[in-house]
Amino acid sequence: QGVMLVQASPPQQNQQDPVASIKANLDVGQPSSKAKGKAQEMDLEAHNDAYHESEKFVDDQLALQQMQLQQQDEDLDVLHQGIKKLGQVGMSIRDELGQHAILLDELDEESNALQSKLRLVHKKMDKVTAEMSQKSKLCVILALVGILFVLLFIQ
Repeated sequence: QGVMLVQASPPQQNQQDPVASIKANLDVGQPSSKAKGKAQEMDLEAHNDAYHESEKFVDDQLALQQMQLQQQDEDLDVLHQGIKKLGQVGMSIRDELGQHAILLDELDEESNALQSKLRLVHKKMDKVTAEMSQKSKLCVILALVGILFVLLFIQ
């Protein structure tokens, strides 16, 4: 009545384990060449998208700079025209001041001549008044006042 124990024999080395062979064929833990290709394709698309976005940004920035340069050129043209007009006004003012200086010099000469004449008349008046008596001075004053009234009523 003995129990007989049967021991399973290990697989022979000539036979391959089917699970091991499948694992070996699949390279467990390693992406397949198809998966690698898909990942590379996605990386390439992401890279191309980033490149196109960068290129668009650079193009937009260049367009913005061109617009700014054009606006600055227009502003400088307006400023240039204003400066030219200001220069012309300055020249006109200079010419006008030159003419006024000439007129002032002529007026100064005439004024000096009139002052000299007035001094002479004043000296003559002083001589005449010194030689006149009080009565004659009063007569001259009344005569001058009369002439003044006549001139006022005539006008």
